[in-house]
Amino acid sequence: MWRTDTFSLLPTPEQEAFLRNVGDVATKLINMENYRRRGLFFEGGGIDKSWRSAWERRCAEYREICRTLGSANFHEVCRAAAEQ
Repeated sequence: MWRTDTFSLLPTPEQEAFLRNVGDVATKLINMENYRRRGLFFEGGGIDKSWRSAWERRCAEYREICRTLGSANFHEVCRAAAEQ
């Protein structure tokens, strides 16, 4: 059985802009990883299901995303993308 708590956020305009930015960046990271994995699949290389591959590229390709999300959130988004 899953327990779910539902609540409403009442952010200030600055907080709302920040939350939207973080959500957009997390979505961008997931889309980039899915696109990369799709390319690998169609090249015949199989599907890379490891979150570690994105984690290893965090300093090169995903530098700005990593800075925006922070290390812990970047890690969790990579793990969520790997579970898809």
